[in-house]
Amino acid sequence: MTAPRLTVARLADVMGGVLPRGGGDATVVGLQNDSRHLRAGEVFVAITTAAADGHDYAAHAQAAGAVAAVVSRVPDGVPGLPLVLVDDTRQALLRFAAWRVRGWGGRIVGITGSSGKSTTKEFTAELLAARFRVFRSPGNFNNTLGIPMALFGLRPEHEVAVLEMGMSSSGEIAALCAAAPPDVAVVTNVGSVHLEFFPNREALAAAKGEIVAGMKPGGVFVYNADDPPVRRLAASAGCATVSFGQADGADVRLVRWSVAADGRTEGTLRWRDRNLPVSLPMLGGHYLLNFAAAAAVALNLGLEPEAVAAAAAAIRPFTMRGELHELPGGVRLVDDAYNSNPEAMRSVLETLARWPHRPPTLIVAGEMRELGPESAALHREVGAQVARTGCRLLIGVQGQAEQMVAAAAAAGQAARFVPDAAAALAEVRRELAPGMLLLVKGSRGVGLDRLVRALRAGDSVEGRLP
Repeated sequence: MTAPRLTVARLADVMGGVLPRGGGDATVVGLQNDSRHLRAGEVFVAITTAAADGHDYAAHAQAAGAVAAVVSRVPDGVPGLPLVLVDDTRQALLRFAAWRVRGWGGRIVGITGSSGKSTTKEFTAELLAARFRVFRSPGNFNNTLGIPMALFGLRPEHEVAVLEMGMSSSGEIAALCAAAPPDVAVVTNVGSVHLEFFPNREALAAAKGEIVAGMKPGGVFVYNADDPPVRRLAASAGCATVSFGQADGADVRLVRWSVAADGRTEGTLRWRDRNLPVSLPMLGGHYLLNFAAAAAVALNLGLEPEAVAAAAAAIRPFTMRGELHELPGGVRLVDDAYNSNPEAMRSVLETLARWPHRPPTLIVAGEMRELGPESAALHREVGAQVARTGCRLLIGVQGQAEQMVAAAAAAGQAARFVPDAAAALAEVRRELAPGMLLLVKGSRGVGLDRLVRALRAGDSVEGRLP
């Protein structure tokens, strides 16, 4: 089954726009707001931000093969490009998303939280694929721009859509849910991420809670029983709930977990009277909790426990999320460079502490961003935990990671601060020895994924980054 052909004229109608100079017969193959990534046949959506005005890139989009541009004003330099003129291009995208979902009729799983959203989304999609035809939002297409563009790929044959719903301000998740209301809403946790944009954790929790208010009638709230702010959301949800976590009474409970000799994270989930063994090809106890959230969704949507256990056995590593790699000389690399926050760092360090006969360990930790006024204190807390966990050397990279290094050093831990990922690579090359364990974790803006690529490529030039 294929989706009906979408023309520029129909897109204009859906978005509440007009075609001031015709050109509505062309077929639309996708939506894109970044002219650098636009493919021929897509429609360019001009978005204005504090940093740039997308209207200034309409000519570049036309040269890349755009069949039209969605704009709130007529841009210069594109006399031959069909335009969809709307009042607000962001709102136009949300109208498109709402139309796409209304004409589809399947079930939506919406996932939010301060951390673990992406991994929980991937786990959920993998589990549900054992029974359903699943659409998942790709990569980090998780906001009011990304989800509407991602939903272009939603097809009539899909039975379930698993959508990661991110936010950096109040009202964003509400807007997403108005366009794509979930049948199942998941909140993984309420932590420190995005505190830069909120006055306190209560306001942050309320913003996450918009996903509960935005569910369809009769929806189910899947929540983290270990997280007090999330438990409070559940207590006032006024809908059916399913819990996960390590707490007594959690519906899907992680009853035990450990680290295998090869670095895999293993545990047992209990659902009613059944034990489900889980062995994940990644390092981090928090990944087991992400999997528990996904299992709660899957079991609620009708999967049998046996199907969940079988799907767990088939899980493959997700890029930069606790991935385990072997480097020359028997060095084990844990690539957790997708992102970082205090809660995830604490979980990784706890996991290292549980690893029996752990090899001598080198930790490369980038600064953790968007933590607001608490940033310095949170970095110091992580540094102190590194010292308690113990490692051969901590390398803190960039910005507030200096606070992490200072706290670790004050507690007797060998630690050094470097200004960027290139300097970190040089330090790693000097310190890494055969048989060691190397953990790399940091916020994406620090660029530690480039350090990992350089090490895996075996680049022999000290300090070079791809």
